[in-house]
Amino acid sequence: MPFAVVLGVLATPLIVVGQADEDGIADEAAPVTDDEFRVPLDEATAREIDALIPLLGVPLYAERERATERLKELGIKTFARLREAHRVADDPEVQWRIEQIVEDAYFEEYVFGRNGFLGITQNARLFPSHEEDPRIREGHVGIMVESVHQNTAAARGGLRQGDVIIAFDGEPLKASPRPTEEFGNRIRSRAPGTRVVLTVLRDTFTRELEVTLGRCPPEMVKSGNIQAVAQRYWAVRDRFVVWWTRYFRGVGTENAGEPPR
Repeated sequence: MPFAVVLGVLATPLIVVGQADEDGIADEAAPVTDDEFRVPLDEATAREIDALIPLLGVPLYAERERATERLKELGIKTFARLREAHRVADDPEVQWRIEQIVEDAYFEEYVFGRNGFLGITQNARLFPSHEEDPRIREGHVGIMVESVHQNTAAARGGLRQGDVIIAFDGEPLKASPRPTEEFGNRIRSRAPGTRVVLTVLRDTFTRELEVTLGRCPPEMVKSGNIQAVAQRYWAVRDRFVVWWTRYFRGVGTENAGEPPR
């Protein structure tokens, strides 16, 4: 059960909501191709990329950083032009920046940018029902919010510790053997940036909160705190090594080398 070890807490069954879907590794098992270099590119974006790449080597640090971050935002559509720029660059810092842009954009495309993240810790044993609170429909349950993580979708959307979530986009949460997993699956099935409405019980009031889902924090994934996404991350990591040597640097050529780490 992927949720059980998310936070590594044994004394209390707490769960962080916002992992990748359980079968999310399947795509990463597909053959490695160079499709990323054939992503359609409109003229305006192409001009912007061409204007940003020379800024990676300018003397002003702030300009180099701005160009780096913007190229990361543009994502995999920059790869064809960045590959050529990397090949002809004679400045080690420019090469290093291109490598970081490509790596970050690759993982954003295939890991961190795929699944919504709410940012709460659930109590996996407390599921208020109609018997505990008549505002919950018969045959349905609530999800108890144990804590709200700072700077997450949950915090920005107004969720608080002690809230009981009873509906997702207007649909009450059904009683089941694993309600926390089912709730997590619904969060994960939405992309970052998706707006969802959570109906919560707070004190004596019932209220609806509109929440814009965030993206899975890379630091939590890499540390293994979010197991399902961590599995995807390491699968993509292996895939990236093959992709980098085969299609970015070129296997069997003078440019062949280890991917950025």
